[in-house]
Amino acid sequence: MVLDFHLDSSFSTMPPFQPLNVIPVELLVQILSSLDYLAVLRCRQVCKSFEALIGSTSSLQLIVELHAAGQDMEPNGTASSVIRLELLKQRTAAWDELKYTKDHRIPMSSGNLWELYGGVLAQSTAEKTIIFRRLPSLCRSIEEVEWTLDAFGFPVRDFGMDPSQDLLVIVEAPRWSDTDHTCRIHLRSLSTGHHHPRAQTPMIICYSQKVLDALISLTIQISGDHLGVLFNHSGGPENEVYIWDWKKGTTEANLSGDEMESFVFMSKREVIFGLLGPSENEDLAVTLLVLDFEKECNERHAITEVEHGVSFLYPSFQPHIGLVTFEIRSDPAPTLTPPSRLQLPFFTASHNRLLTASLSIIHNNRLQTVMLFSPLATFRSCLDRRITGQKTIDWSVWGPKTLLNMIPHASSPRTLVTASLRAKRTQTFKAFYATIRGLRQPSSEPDGTPISENDFFLSILRANPSLRDTRSYLASFGPQPQTSLVPVSLNVSVPSPSTAQLPQQTMPALEHPKPSPILASILNPVIRRTALVKVQGPFTDVQLESITRGLVYLEKLGLVSVIVVENDELPRGEQDERAAIIEETMRVVTSLEKHGSRARPVVGAIVRLGPKPGDDEGTLNDGIAPPESHTVSSDLIPIRSALRAGEIPVISPFALDSFCRSIRIDANDVIAGLARGMVEAAVEDQSKRGDQRDDASEDVDLTPLRLMIINREGGVPSYARSGYPHLLINLASEYSHIHQTFHQSWLHSNPTALANLSLARTCLTYMPSTSSAIMVSHRSSSSLIANLITNKPAVSSSLPHALLQGNRKLTPNTPTLLRRGLPVQVIRNASQIDRTKMNTLLEQSFNKTLDQGSFYERLEKTLDYVILAGDYAGAAIVTKEECPGLDIPISYLDKFAVLPSHQGDGTVDFLWVALHDESYGLGLPFSANPNGGKGGKGQGQDLVWRSRTDNPVNKWYFERSSGHLRMGSWVLFWCDAERRLEIEKGRRGRSGLSYIEDWEDGRLEKWADVIFKIPGSWRK
Repeated sequence: MVLDFHLDSSFSTMPPFQPLNVIPVELLVQILSSLDYLAVLRCRQVCKSFEALIGSTSSLQLIVELHAAGQDMEPNGTASSVIRLELLKQRTAAWDELKYTKDHRIPMSSGNLWELYGGVLAQSTAEKTIIFRRLPSLCRSIEEVEWTLDAFGFPVRDFGMDPSQDLLVIVEAPRWSDTDHTCRIHLRSLSTGHHHPRAQTPMIICYSQKVLDALISLTIQISGDHLGVLFNHSGGPENEVYIWDWKKGTTEANLSGDEMESFVFMSKREVIFGLLGPSENEDLAVTLLVLDFEKECNERHAITEVEHGVSFLYPSFQPHIGLVTFEIRSDPAPTLTPPSRLQLPFFTASHNRLLTASLSIIHNNRLQTVMLFSPLATFRSCLDRRITGQKTIDWSVWGPKTLLNMIPHASSPRTLVTASLRAKRTQTFKAFYATIRGLRQPSSEPDGTPISENDFFLSILRANPSLRDTRSYLASFGPQPQTSLVPVSLNVSVPSPSTAQLPQQTMPALEHPKPSPILASILNPVIRRTALVKVQGPFTDVQLESITRGLVYLEKLGLVSVIVVENDELPRGEQDERAAIIEETMRVVTSLEKHGSRARPVVGAIVRLGPKPGDDEGTLNDGIAPPESHTVSSDLIPIRSALRAGEIPVISPFALDSFCRSIRIDANDVIAGLARGMVEAAVEDQSKRGDQRDDASEDVDLTPLRLMIINREGGVPSYARSGYPHLLINLASEYSHIHQTFHQSWLHSNPTALANLSLARTCLTYMPSTSSAIMVSHRSSSSLIANLITNKPAVSSSLPHALLQGNRKLTPNTPTLLRRGLPVQVIRNASQIDRTKMNTLLEQSFNKTLDQGSFYERLEKTLDYVILAGDYAGAAIVTKEECPGLDIPISYLDKFAVLPSHQGDGTVDFLWVALHDESYGLGLPFSANPNGGKGGKGQGQDLVWRSRTDNPVNKWYFERSSGHLRMGSWVLFWCDAERRLEIEKGRRGRSGLSYIEDWEDGRLEKWADVIFKIPGSWRK
């Protein structure tokens, strides 16, 4: 006996076997090789010795990898396990990426018959000649072979084949010249054309054809010993199907009925019929019928009278939709195994076969196809779980486990009528009538836009994006290039004798109003980007619909969600937790599809527990520990596949542990691992493509543009807002401070707030600096659109505190926006200023040349403090200006500047909030901060500044100032000390008084006299 196994060098360091060290390694490998993949994985968890042995033995790895790829091993193959494993990896990678090793084009022959089955392409060239071509495969070492069969002695009506059994089934055309209309089926050898040696009778006489060939179509299916033929009529008698044991020549089943459109074999004894027929309410219904034909009577009877069938119901269609044809395929048959002479390394496993169902419908005068893809295992699972005697399985049970896709067809009215005429039968009259009625009397569109669309547009309008916001959005999603529309010429000639007599008339051109380019770009994005979304339930159905509606709106705007599902009320470690979390995932998928989107459940593990190879345990990124999970490129294949197919991936929080077990982990760990992995994959994709940006690419940019955490709690509670959520968080400077000020009671009302805050911090470390995170309650899911377009909080955090308290937008459900942000520091000495960086900041911000000598000379005399954001990304310079008649100097905002590259990323708000806490907000508890200045302690002081009347920033200043005064070409702004205002407000409220205080009298004149004498800082 020769054992085929290969051990890696790592096995030499394997610890000694205890107590199995007496068994030879070769014998252990032989024993383990007889197990299935699940048993091998379980053995790997037994001990470190088994783990090392299995992980380093190619034949054992092959068992697991074959099952993962949906393949079976060819027992007669001569290739070693090492070669098979390498070929399998190459094949899997090629299919996942749809990369072909070779492009080989085969011209179609002039004949009207062709078949592709089991890797062999057959084409007819004349009535009695068929050319066969075995398709090559470099991965499986299959060479291309071509051969021809002719001289059958009769005209060929149709044919089918099974290369694994060397079987060619030929249907002889009836001889209409005489009275013999019998349909004869010949069983031949595919390689020689002679009678098949395994068939007891070389010909089956089965059927007397009553209509011409043009009005009948054949479906031939072969599965092991069974041969099935469906005779599908376009008129006249009912459709009829025969199933034989082709080796014995006996009839196994004979069914009739116009409902039968197509069929496939599901197993050795089961067949699936695609039925299109009237339901109980006489409307057309689509059904997949699974029939155990071995238990069924072999005498002819109607398909509606079968006793051993189970119907899988499609969802009901609206009355105005016409159903035309229904075709199902599952090639090759589940019993097919490749010929032993090919010695293939592996082949598609029977459990991995796919059923495709193509339903042609007519909707809005257009011919469209509804494609369904479902593993055959889905039907087997439903059949095994059904209650004894159950005859129907509803769409809600089996439908969510399938994939639906709509394929529109460009078709003229004549094409629609032709399609209807071809499918016109007694039971499809309603579909035909609906089509003709639609062509003759087009249904008028309802007034207005559907409510859901109105809601979508209103959500965009409520966002109220500024011009800068819109430019930022367009920079991410790109405007649609303008292309000229070329009229499509239909090659349809309709005779109209009266046309020649009509006089030529020039019709005036109707000029339709053109939509706004900005609005058109928002409503029709070119570039699709991703957002990581945590749906943190549990949610009721109504709440979930509100959430998924918002996510579908985001998809329309170009932001495709990658959703990770979590349920806080499902504790980890319980027995049925996996089934429960998968059920929660399917709820999200169903809800998304209810709103018109397409979603794909991803219930396999897509992250791996533990640090990424190459990461040291002590390695930190900006002081942040790496995620608890990681991904490799192949882990993201399900996400890529879903995004390329235009589907929203909905992911269950599972991960692979060190024993290759799929276990449930915290959704935060899954999202953190995905954030890092998707960014790294996007960088790798970009390096492969180069610097060229291909707007027409169907790939979605994997770089997450947003992190969205949707839960029942809302944002992070803020001590400054009496427990109401933070509006905007600068993670770089506020993270530790939020932890220190987090009230104990919030651990009960917002138990996951700090965990989600940590998640946002980790994810934004890897995501681009322009990215943001948002924590939002399910009650405010519509705010996601505003966040996408503006990337701003619902209410600006830099507004005066009194104005925020009276703002109706500020509620317990107001979202919290989180940015990576920048560290903020306060310096109080002019010598500490990096003049080179400050010059760059001021000149780029104001687009002017700084008079450096006079500017810094003045700062050395009057500087109070400078607030810096990051490495001079923004700065607020405040000076002390002496004022006659006032006890204290004026606190003057000399410069407030932010680099253009940081305008719109939150730096402006971060800087102004720090300015508030250091000046007019001093003395209030919510002004405490970790910026290194006064920490919010002290006596607040009025802040004064000036601005040109034509300064575009004045609108922003108006909203944040206590008042302003126009003086010629200047505007004087000020912010009153808030602590003093609170005291005066309380005193005046109790006294019912309203008057000018002594400290207010004449201060504007004194301020103006000093402020407007300050020399300019710019070169003229």
